[in-house]
Amino acid sequence: MMNAMKITSLTEAVSLINDGDTVAIGGNTINRAPMSLICEIIKAGKKDLRIIKTAGAMDVDMLCLGGVVKSVDAAFISYETFGLARHYRRAVEDGRIVSNEHACYTVMQALRAAAYGAPFMPVKGLVNSALIDECDYFSVIKSPFGGEDVTVVKAMAPDVGIIQVST
Repeated sequence: MMNAMKITSLTEAVSLINDGDTVAIGGNTINRAPMSLICEIIKAGKKDLRIIKTAGAMDVDMLCLGGVVKSVDAAFISYETFGLARHYRRAVEDGRIVSNEHACYTVMQALRAAAYGAPFMPVKGLVNSALIDECDYFSVIKSPFGGEDVTVVKAMAPDVGIIQVST
């Protein structure tokens, strides 16, 4: 495990990512994406990564173009007003990657559950969503505090988390 204060090269940092790892990427859409590290992951030829992202753009699109992605858990992947993330879309349509649809909030709650060591976390906003029936990472349980139905999301524990920090 790296010391939080250690400065390392991109190559050394990427060497900590193994094929098949679950990688959570910080930033939001086109803002604060750790693109130097994304390019290094592609250059290193990593394979079968499960990407977790609230809302991605060029970072996830480039990873899909680089052929390193197996699945993506995200609310959406798009360049917002600049257009679709074409490599991501093509990879999903061709069946090369699995897209696990979330809301930004459900991604955060799934990560929070893993951080707390809990198997799931409640997500109030998905009360009447078709995602509940379509996705095995959502479930409805009875609240122990009143008995009403509560939607929960399964914990997602990343092997590696990547964030962009500016000084």
